[in-house]
Amino acid sequence: MATAVEPVADADAGLAAPPKKSSKLPLIIAGIGFIVTIQAVLTFLLMPKSEPAKPAEAQKAASAAAEPPASENETDHAEVPIGDFSNTNSTATPGVTIHFDFKLVAITTSKQESQLTTLLKSNNARMRQVVGKIVRGASLDDLTDPTVATIRRLVREEINRLIRKSLIEEVVATDIRFVEQ
Repeated sequence: MATAVEPVADADAGLAAPPKKSSKLPLIIAGIGFIVTIQAVLTFLLMPKSEPAKPAEAQKAASAAAEPPASENETDHAEVPIGDFSNTNSTATPGVTIHFDFKLVAITTSKQESQLTTLLKSNNARMRQVVGKIVRGASLDDLTDPTVATIRRLVREEINRLIRKSLIEEVVATDIRFVEQ
């Protein structure tokens, strides 16, 4: 009977003490912690340093020096009418024709006002052709933008290119009418 009891005892001993598995969790946590620490150190070393904050009085003085007084700014610039335009765009929305009416005015320095007026008159037909081309090729988003910023920018660039001088600083669009048919 003693022989029969021993194999049972060996089986219980094998089940009671399973072999211990080594846990890799602390090693993984340590590795992730190391990587995060390296990233934090590199970020600290490579980030640009911010300037120290200026006192409020120094900021006000700097902003006042950067901006010219309003009276100088108004007299330094002049408005030169470019013209009234009425164009049709049928490519912005398929199956829909868009009529786009507006007036354009160029903003330039008062010293260059007479030169710009002369150049716009001498290149009137080509200038009107350039503006028409821009409006006819504009997307629906460009036409429906309340400030028509893209169209104004393109008109300024193209007219400056046409007259071969950068006399126009800004183009202002007024009396804008937009009708879809």
